[in-house]
Amino acid sequence: MTKRSGGTPWKIILAALVVVFIGAQIVTLIIAARKVSPVVDPDYYRKGLHYGETVRQEQVNRP
Repeated sequence: MTKRSGGTPWKIILAALVVVFIGAQIVTLIIAARKVSPVVDPDYYRKGLHYGETVRQEQVNRP
């Protein structure tokens, strides 16, 4: 029996893709944990309820 020599490159490529995917997921989770969106701001809904008043007050206070 002869050993095929062409079978290992695809295994290396597949393993590299898995490592890159896992690395990208870890980076994404770290960025998501550090940068918080205004949507998760505790006062988000209160600000939304009074948005019209805030806009009117900003327009009045403009020089």
